[in-house]
Amino acid sequence: HLSAINGDDAVPSSAATALKESGNVPVSAQQRQKKAVAGRKRLSQASGNRRQSISVSSACDANRCLLCWQAPLPEKADLSWLDLRCDSASSVAAHYKCMLFASALPQLADPDDEVQPANSLAGFELTSLEREARRGQRLRCSHCRRCGATAGCQEPRCSRGYHLPCAKHAGALLIHAGSFALHCPAHWPQKLLETFKERCATVRLQSREQPETALPADNSEPVELSCPVCLEPLLLEAADAYRNVVFGLCCRNCFCHRSCAQAYANSAGSHFIKCPLCANTEKFRDALLDQGIEIPCRDASWELDENAYASHRYRPRLCSHPDCPDPEVDHYGVWLLKICYVCGADARHVTCAGMKTGRHRYCCQTCTAAIGPAAGPSRSRRPHGGPSSASCGPPDQGDVSFDSDVRATMADVLDVVESSDT
Repeated sequence: HLSAINGDDAVPSSAATALKESGNVPVSAQQRQKKAVAGRKRLSQASGNRRQSISVSSACDANRCLLCWQAPLPEKADLSWLDLRCDSASSVAAHYKCMLFASALPQLADPDDEVQPANSLAGFELTSLEREARRGQRLRCSHCRRCGATAGCQEPRCSRGYHLPCAKHAGALLIHAGSFALHCPAHWPQKLLETFKERCATVRLQSREQPETALPADNSEPVELSCPVCLEPLLLEAADAYRNVVFGLCCRNCFCHRSCAQAYANSAGSHFIKCPLCANTEKFRDALLDQGIEIPCRDASWELDENAYASHRYRPRLCSHPDCPDPEVDHYGVWLLKICYVCGADARHVTCAGMKTGRHRYCCQTCTAAIGPAAGPSRSRRPHGGPSSASCGPPDQGDVSFDSDVRATMADVLDVVESSDT
């Protein structure tokens, strides 16, 4: 071996043949040094390519997040909730939610402020953002096992980290308010779990109509409750019910599916969200935020649609009765066109609706079938605070034929109108 290292060909041919067949060919020190240098070069090139891939992936044209671009996402995944932000000057793009949930990335200013710091993206400094991206390349996601896990668990002793889309897919709790904390599936807040058990125990006590001391908190008798959003039954007895069901602190029976609560919050926004049962606003909103429901700070979706209230400006101009002799007439007396006071989409003349005078309210057939005959037409109040007249019963909303009785009624009404004018 010494002769082989020194470069001498002192090894017998038979021994050299045996070494070649076994694969243990003696290697000189110079060859070993050359291999070590080549290995270091490959490592440096790989690290350089990795750093270059971060800057390339952050290009705005690629629509890739600088923090979570390595996460394995489906092709048709809906990532609108992440809110991709792009800085065209520096060619840096990142999800706003990924930056908020990054463990070592401070936010210097609100993104809605008119004055923004120099070299910043949505209030985050670009140098700090790139530093956080390099830190994430040394951390593997606990869900997909790929690099770039910048969102860590809030528990101090927990070492789990995720890409933000992977954290949501893994069942982690994301608090979209305050410090934007992330709780891994194994470290949900203990206070939240205890409150959920107490609320379930309260519902069981109410269903059995017994005092609170008659039923322990760990009782698991079935409780029949339905989600007020989708009207589907709720499974409060499951072991992981707290992951799929959220509750409100405003009333006892306020339980709904997590997905339904998120869809309701996306539709109503922070301006119109309220409890579906008791219409409470503050307690219901705070409870949803503590349980990881994101409530966008905007107006309701039905308020943001273009021409959302265009139908409210429509006023029917024709009488809808099939036997009306002149549907376009709209005069005083029996030919006054009365509009349905419930929907406002149907109109009939006073005589076509079977009313004696125009002082009664008109309710169409569709609305009468929906709200019942008790809420049908009634006589309106007298002007100037006078005493209200007796309300007449709901008239027959069926087809009215112009027979002699109707014509006699019309003649009586005309006499009354002429006498009042005189």
